[in-house]
Amino acid sequence: MAVQGFHENDFAVFSIPGLSERMAAIVARVRPKLTEIGQEMEPFLTALTGEPMYFHVAKHMRRTVNPPDDTWVAWSNNKRGYKAYPHFEMGLFSTHLYIQFAIVYESPHKAIMAAAMEKNPAAVLASVPKDFLWSLDSTMPMRQAHKLLRERDIREMAAKLRLGKRFDLVCGANVLKGSEEALDGDKLRNKIETVCETLLPLYRLAFS
Repeated sequence: MAVQGFHENDFAVFSIPGLSERMAAIVARVRPKLTEIGQEMEPFLTALTGEPMYFHVAKHMRRTVNPPDDTWVAWSNNKRGYKAYPHFEMGLFSTHLYIQFAIVYESPHKAIMAAAMEKNPAAVLASVPKDFLWSLDSTMPMRQAHKLLRERDIREMAAKLRLGKRFDLVCGANVLKGSEEALDGDKLRNKIETVCETLLPLYRLAFS
């Protein structure tokens, strides 16, 4: 199955006002592509992690008023869901795609990840490329550049992750709207594979 790239029309859904109107556009334009990518990447991620991986496309079922600012597909080792587990994601905001490892605030694995980061921040720093990005809030497009982080920053993130109920942890790479990697399905698939391979050590830490 060929993977499709994302074009201006896909990113433009986030300029549509109103929850029902924006969701209708996401379902019609974007969700089929996310489903396609989800299915296509399952075998690769299963081989990469050594365990069955299942894709889950965001449904935004909890929203009743505000329309979503991004949407995504996630892969976890649980067939029923992903939010309680460390997982990989590929999604889009209005300006870019993102490919990332994530632990969201609902996951009990946050404490495991925080302890691993606090124990060996140097290993975390060494495992992530300088051009990758971090955030403690998966809902916001603004991220912290890895190249600016030091061991104390990793420990501070770990402490917030351990103590703050509403903190997430995401780390990954962005793909700008209009770039070849966003537009070309084959290049996008290669990018997803490369980023997930790079982030595998973080995924492993969350289960350590």
